[in-house]
Amino acid sequence: MVYEKFTLNRLSAALTVVVMVLGTVGLASCSDDEEVEEGSNVEIKSDLVGTWSMVEAEGWGDTSYSPEYVRFYSDGTYVDVQIGDDFDGGTYVCRGDWRVSGNQLIMHETEGYLQGVTYKYTIISQIEDKIVLNMIGVTSYLERVPDSTIDKYL
Repeated sequence: MVYEKFTLNRLSAALTVVVMVLGTVGLASCSDDEEVEEGSNVEIKSDLVGTWSMVEAEGWGDTSYSPEYVRFYSDGTYVDVQIGDDFDGGTYVCRGDWRVSGNQLIMHETEGYLQGVTYKYTIISQIEDKIVLNMIGVTSYLERVPDSTIDKYL
């Protein structure tokens, strides 16, 4: 069951993901002028395409988090799945558009609790199946997982 109940604690932990990648819920830099428009000329990094799991977050405040996954699709869209106690034991799923500009991963939520919000992550490193992202002082560590990991939540 998908819940749209949302807490600030969950926001700070998840946005530092990935979906969002995973990243996704942290204290965000929000801007509507960075939207990824359908059909626009965006840079999609093929090595980001796939499903990622947030394995650790560190920085200011409470960085505890429930399991979170983000899947980046080659068409420039993503789905973020957050599982756990922050959602009364349920699951929160949001969707949006993504692109890479220089060392920035830009994710714009189009469906979900924070519809219309744009998140800008600095890509600190990407080595094989590991990504390190940073947003406003919170660093998130992500690892690639099989796409089937989140299929049951979609």
